[in-house]
Parts: sequence; C-alpha cells; structure tokens
Amino acid sequence: MTSRKTVVPYKFIPSLMILASALCAMSTTILTPALPFIAHYFDSSNDAAQKILSLNLLGVGLSGLIYGAISESLGRRFLFLTGITLFSVSAFLSFFAESFNILWGLQIIQGCGIGCAAVLPLAVIRDVYSGKRAAYLMSLFGILMALSPALSPLVGGVITEYLGWEFIFLILGGVGIVLGAGLFFGLPETHPQELRHPVSFLLLFKNYGRLLKNTKFLRFAVLPWFSFSGLWVYSSTAPFVFIENLGLTPMEYGKYPIITILGVVIGNIFVNRLIKVLELLTFLKIGSMSLLLGISGLLVATGYDCKDPLFYASIMFFYCFGFGSLWSASLSLAMDHVSYGKGYGAALIRSGQLLSGSLGVMVSGLLYQGSFLFPGLFILACSMAITVLVWTTSKSEIYISD
Repeated sequence: MTSRKTVVPYKFIPSLMILASALCAMSTTILTPALPFIAHYFDSSNDAAQKILSLNLLGVGLSGLIYGAISESLGRRFLFLTGITLFSVSAFLSFFAESFNILWGLQIIQGCGIGCAAVLPLAVIRDVYSGKRAAYLMSLFGILMALSPALSPLVGGVITEYLGWEFIFLILGGVGIVLGAGLFFGLPETHPQELRHPVSFLLLFKNYGRLLKNTKFLRFAVLPWFSFSGLWVYSSTAPFVFIENLGLTPMEYGKYPIITILGVVIGNIFVNRLIKVLELLTFLKIGSMSLLLGISGLLVATGYDCKDPLFYASIMFFYCFGFGSLWSASLSLAMDHVSYGKGYGAALIRSGQLLSGSLGVMVSGLLYQGSFLFPGLFILACSMAITVLVWTTSKSEIYISD
C-alpha cells in the first residue's frame, strides 16, 4: 500500500508522529526521579506520589479510547491539535499546584490531553502503510521513542536536583506548545472524508465490542498490555529502591533507566534489521523468553539482597529487550486483524497498554515493601501469561498483508 505516501504534504508524518509519541512517553517517565521528593514536599506517603503516575496513565488510556474512535468521524488532525493544547495548559497549571488533590486532578487532565499522542500516531501510520512496511515503521518508532523514556528520568533528575520538581511541568508545557506548532503547520489530514461516519456513541460501543470479540486481534493486542504493565511496575518501584534504600541522588538514579530502556531500543533494532528474514512469530517467542530471563534475574538479585543498582538495571535490560521485540511485531499482527476502523484498533491496543500500565503502578504502590520482591512476582506472573499466549499461537492465526 503506497498511495499518497510520496506526496509532499505527507513527508513530515513519520517525524511528527515520533516526536508526539516520544512526548507521550516522556510526560510520565520524566517524573519518576521526583516521586520521593514530591511525597516529602506534600508530607505524604510514597503511594500518594505514585498515584501521580497512575492517574496520568489512567487519563492517557481512557482518553485514547475516545480519540481513536472519534478520529474515525472528525479526522486525526483536529483531535491531535485539541489534545496537545489540553496537555500544555494542564502541564503549566500543574507547576502551580499546592496540594496533592489539585495535582492529581491536573495529572488526569494532562494524561487525557497527551492521550492523543498515544493512539493517533498508530492510526495515522496505518492510514498510510500496512503489513511488513508498517511493522518496519513501528520498529523504527520503537527505537526512537525508547530514547525518550530512557533519557527523560535523567533529565527529570537534573531538573529536580537543580531547579525543583515543579519545573518539570513547566518544561513539559513548553515542549507541548512547540510540538503543537509543528503539528499545526506540518500534519495534513490522513483520514479521507469519504471513510468517515457521523459521531455515534452507539457505534463506538458496537465497534469496540466487535474488536473485543475478535480473538485473533486480542491474542496479539494483550501482549504489549501485560509486558507494559510489568515495565511500569519496575519503573515506579525503582526510584524508591534506588534513592531511599541505596542512597542515590535523583541525578544519579536517572542514569540507570538509560541502561534498562536501552533494551527496548535494541529489541526494536533487532526486529527492524531482521524483519525480512524472520517470521513475526519468531520475534514474539524470543521476546517472551527474554522477559522471563530479565524478571527471573531481578528476583534472584533481590533474594540475595543485592546492593548494586547497576546489576538491577542491567538485568532488566533483558526484560526491556523482550518488550521491544514483542512491541512492534505484536502491534502489527493485531492491526492486521482489524478489517475496519483502524482508529478503533489502534485506540484499543494503546489504551489497553496504558491502562495496564496505570494498574501496574497501583499494584507497585500496594506491593512495595522496601524491595523488588513482591512487585517482581507480579511482573513474573505477567511474563508467564505472555509466554503461554505466544507459545500456543499457531502460524494459521497469523496473517500479514504486504
């Protein structure tokens, strides 16, 4: 499928979609090194601080279901611009928040705004590409998008240490304005008028219901859900283990997610480079085994009371490699089983992923007892579920249209 791809107005789409997706990832991970300090500032519990991430992800996930569906009626561009504006305004207001209740509310709104960047890039790309070409682009997205959550904790640590955690929100709002300008001038509408239908909430529920009954779609869609939930359990637990238990500063902590998230980059490069010679099911199997290797190593290190943050970060590299290998392959396979309404499919995949991430943060807050033990057991359960799903998948359940 190559029509409209070489037209000049569409040449900025990959770059803009990557930047939007990167901002979506950055908007939550940049806060992780600040969580212990936010809890101290408001004289509250660690769990209360973790709710900032959980509520932000909740807003992203829930709004994504609306963005994807309504974009089938109103188009992608209008909703993109609306969401980025909402994100920027709420981020600026979060800078002035003087209570947890206000900050929690603004973080839900901020998540609802950036939810457009969680879902619509997938829909925009699938407006234009399909099959292995889409998988190739998604793997490239994964490589570049992973740099954002890898580097943003370091950026957040520097901001927290030298300016204060409040300035993280001020900077996010400024980045949102810049991206909004780029989308306004560089993003054309990719969803043709003739394919749109009137806004109907009845149709919205009907289309999501069809997808939830599509067992082939769901088999591949849940893979990034489970793996993303596990990743966020680790990401929301690590700041407290590293800063409070191991005595790191926010800036020192920010270096270690780079090592861990580098696994996502390498995993997507692995798919990107070998997509022409290996079956997508092979990537899923390799990814599932890497997930198990990473989390098993984390639990063993915890059992031996390891005090080396570099070891924890390095062993979780393998988990992230598995996530990267699963991500682009499973998304492409799931979307190839959506025969109508790509916006609905993209929304359900990404929103489910982000809602599972929100659940993971909540679970982390409930299970955290000063170490990775109980959160790690939850991640292990998610990884085992993924492994069972992948290794019971037959080739007849996979269809790729080139």
